[in-house]
Amino acid sequence: MKIPTPLLEVKNLSVQFQLPNQAIEAVKSIDFQVNRGEIVGIVGESGSGKSVTALAITRLLAKNSYISGSIFFRDNADKYIDLAQIKESKMRSYRGNSISMIFQDHSTSLNPVFKCGHQVVEVIHLHQQLNRAAAKKLTLQWFEKAKLEDPERIFASYPHQISGGQKQRVMIAMAMCCQPDLLIADEPTTSLDVTVQKVILQLIKDLCQASNTAVLFISHDLDVVAEITDQVLVMQHGKIVEKGSIKSIFQHPQHPYTKGLLACKPTIHRNFYRLPTLENLEQVIIKKNIHHSQTTISVHPPLLSVNALFTTFYQKSALGMIKKRFKQSKMSVLK
Repeated sequence: MKIPTPLLEVKNLSVQFQLPNQAIEAVKSIDFQVNRGEIVGIVGESGSGKSVTALAITRLLAKNSYISGSIFFRDNADKYIDLAQIKESKMRSYRGNSISMIFQDHSTSLNPVFKCGHQVVEVIHLHQQLNRAAAKKLTLQWFEKAKLEDPERIFASYPHQISGGQKQRVMIAMAMCCQPDLLIADEPTTSLDVTVQKVILQLIKDLCQASNTAVLFISHDLDVVAEITDQVLVMQHGKIVEKGSIKSIFQHPQHPYTKGLLACKPTIHRNFYRLPTLENLEQVIIKKNIHHSQTTISVHPPLLSVNALFTTFYQKSALGMIKKRFKQSKMSVLK
């Protein structure tokens, strides 16, 4: 079997931030690779170095940062270039074109003073040198691929006029419109509800499979990572402490930190009064205290119980008022 040639190969990458009184090493000598058509996940708690790694690859770090190591990327000429060493002018030709990124907060990633369509057209016009009419046509096509209803309306809307899920679809269309070789998704579903989250995850997966795009998917949500990725990197304090396939990481974790992350994951089978954390790692791994607290709290009567709750929203249409009803199932809140 032929061994795939990596699209992205990170070697001994370190990132340091120089503050007035000290230097902070946010990423410490990490190594990993991403192949074409592969989805690689990076997991870890906040501050573990996930987003800094992504920003280092795209060279979008703050000016007080220093990168060492190599970030090899295979370009269209099938040659490796070191993204850590090339000039900024050269990097701009790759960023947004061959390497694209979906940022964490869609509500702040779109410019509020420009319409959504204009922002995607600018990306196409810059990287593909298409005229405005052709760029608009391509934008509308990508809005359709991103499952946006009424693309013309979204094209003419400002970000505040559309929902969070629609904003994220616009961001996906913007990231994919130049058909990049590598897509970096930095927690793209964090602020979305679970229904929209599932749609967005499937959309990313489908679009990337259709174009054989490699994905570096960053998340703190283990369930999301298990659903979409092929390989997983586990980061703690700027280091990769474990890496492997989804099956090996989730079924046979080796590092104590990975075991702790999996032990802290809430389940639908037990009620938590207080979610377990990684503060006491040994207790989390053993899970004795967690199981005891689950058993204890599950026998307490609820402080508040809400049953058969529904809210009715009204939406204007050409025919008048259309009533839509959304029903929420039984909910209990424990003291």
